[in-house]
Amino acid sequence: MSPTTHVIANPAAGSRHVQRRSRRIAARLSQGPAAALISWTQGPGHATWLTRRALRQGIRQIIVLGGDGTINEVVNGFFDADGPIAPDASLLPLGGGSGSDFLRTLHELPDRPAGRGSADVHPVDLMRVSFTTAHGDARTRYAINIASMGLGGLVVRRVRSVEQRRFIGGTVAYFAAIIQCLQAYEHDDLRVIADGIDTGVHTVRNIAVANARYFGGGLQIAPHAVIDDGVLDVVLLDDVPFRRLLRDARKIYAGEHADLPYLRPLRARRITIVPAGTDPVFLEMDGEPVGQLPATFSIIPGAINIHVPFARIE
Repeated sequence: MSPTTHVIANPAAGSRHVQRRSRRIAARLSQGPAAALISWTQGPGHATWLTRRALRQGIRQIIVLGGDGTINEVVNGFFDADGPIAPDASLLPLGGGSGSDFLRTLHELPDRPAGRGSADVHPVDLMRVSFTTAHGDARTRYAINIASMGLGGLVVRRVRSVEQRRFIGGTVAYFAAIIQCLQAYEHDDLRVIADGIDTGVHTVRNIAVANARYFGGGLQIAPHAVIDDGVLDVVLLDDVPFRRLLRDARKIYAGEHADLPYLRPLRARRITIVPAGTDPVFLEMDGEPVGQLPATFSIIPGAINIHVPFARIE
């Protein structure tokens, strides 16, 4: 009997400890009467290709061993130019990356299963993002967690370029990159259009467009975001002094920043963000650098079925 589950694993995701854990899990999933097919990714874009191939071959459950970037690639593999490839298919993320921020939100769902077995399936929202590549080409892809621009785009580029991230935890690597970038980067002037309303030009260090709550290795930037409410949670970080941000870092990481006047929330179903200046403003999606502004973010309600994972498999 052909397998009904396909495991897509990123052998390079996370620290060496995380990579060893992923290989143990993959070995377990490949055994027994209901053994899953295992595919190890070989480079950027491969997870998307593997997912599309599996769904077209009749596979209806995709398990991901990897971080937010691998999940993002797999999510994009659920779609092609004509839309969803298999609307009844589902995704089960098991973690294994530097940040694994999307899993932090899943683990906090109020109706998360309490025991082991077949995890419950939830239709969750996706963001469809139209943006500009570094070469000026227009691109569109999906995101499931958070997209950010300005400081966030710079931080992700730095984390991805530092090989040391494989030897230290995701939170530490991201926090170090945030501190370094904050000292070198001041602000951008960005025009924000929310649901067709021009809110003007904002002088900001960062804008996060959130479907879920966490990014940057555990920073709870959008504590009220819900992954199935059909709305984007947008958080604007004003141009404030580095020392003030450092003083408030604990509150921001914990999501207890409602009283901080320089973190301004906004909710909308469609957001367009355009630079007011001529310098490039970098964009990251789900922890991966993808391009730059201008960009438009639209919420797609219930676009993908997610298996909510139980306690971590070891």
